[in-house]
Amino acid sequence: MKVSKAYIVVGYRSGEIRDHLRNSSSGLEIELVHNPEYLLPNGISLLSVQGKIRDPFLLLMSDHLFERSTLKDLLEQQIPAQGGILATDSKIQQVFDLDDATKVESVANRIRSMGKDLTDFNAIDTGMFALTPSVFPALQRSTGNGDASLTGGIRSLAQSAIMQTWDIGDRGWIDIDTPQALDEAERLCKKGGLV
Repeated sequence: MKVSKAYIVVGYRSGEIRDHLRNSSSGLEIELVHNPEYLLPNGISLLSVQGKIRDPFLLLMSDHLFERSTLKDLLEQQIPAQGGILATDSKIQQVFDLDDATKVESVANRIRSMGKDLTDFNAIDTGMFALTPSVFPALQRSTGNGDASLTGGIRSLAQSAIMQTWDIGDRGWIDIDTPQALDEAERLCKKGGLV
């Protein structure tokens, strides 16, 4: 997959993000999409780009850092015609703030179940996805059933056995949700490797 355009969904403090991007050059065409309902679950943010995306695409959580090589290798994976791929981490004991992480039960490289409260799991959701537009109707179904989270939409796809998992191997990543996670992310960035 070749990436030439990025949609960045913004809400809270969106003006600061616009100002920052105005002064940076990434080599990508960037389009900011405003989500006025940014306090709602994150699936609503993804739904705000529905209709703009017609081909397979990457979805990256803005509060996750990862190694460049992970993204490069994810881009080289064969994306299925429907559903997609979730990059997972099977190094469970090394995950920072495991209690808050989204757990995944992966069987034969397919998502069987996922959620923060799973007790039977063998991987962690890294917040990196290669998806097809089939995620949008799945998110709409999940939202209609009362779960507007991205996890709800991915679970909807997983019910049809079309959501694959791909393990990141020995590479690192971190989800920055707390001041402690920010401190750890800064430490990891000083060591080099995370972006």
